[in-house]
Amino acid sequence: MSPTQPIDYTNRLGKTYYLFQGKTKKGNPRYFFSPNPAGAKAECVPLDRIPEGYELFEHPNSNVDPPVWRRFVVPPDIALQDLHEVIQDVMGWDGEHLHSFVIGKKRSERKSYLPARGCDGPDDFPEEDYVLKDLAYRPGMKIL
Repeated sequence: MSPTQPIDYTNRLGKTYYLFQGKTKKGNPRYFFSPNPAGAKAECVPLDRIPEGYELFEHPNSNVDPPVWRRFVVPPDIALQDLHEVIQDVMGWDGEHLHSFVIGKKRSERKSYLPARGCDGPDDFPEEDYVLKDLAYRPGMKIL
C-alpha cells in the first residue's frame, strides 16, 4: 500500500506546501500546511483532501517586503470576528489595528464587514452578525 499523497498547494511565488493533520495538546484535530512533504512531526498525517466542512484560506501580510503568506484551514461557518482572531494568531499580530473584510471587485459592489463600532456607511455591516459562508464565499474567492 502506497502512502497517501498529501494535498499540495503552490502559492503565487511558486513555493509548494502540503496539508497535514496533527493534534492539539487536548487531542483535537489540527490542520496545517508544511513546506516539507514528509510533514513537520512524526505524528502528523498527510491529507489527500480538505477535511469536510473546512475551507482553504490564504492571508497575505503586505506590510513587509517581501510579503509573508500564511495558509490555514477554517470551517465555512466561522464567525467573522473569530476569523479575525485566527488571522491575528497565525500572523503573530496582537490585535492593535483596525480591520475589515471587504467583498466585491468593483467599488460599486463592495461591502465591508467590520466591528459594529466602526460601521458608519451604507455598505458597512457588523462582522459580529456574519459567518464566512454568509459572504457568498466560494473557495478561491479573494477577501481583502
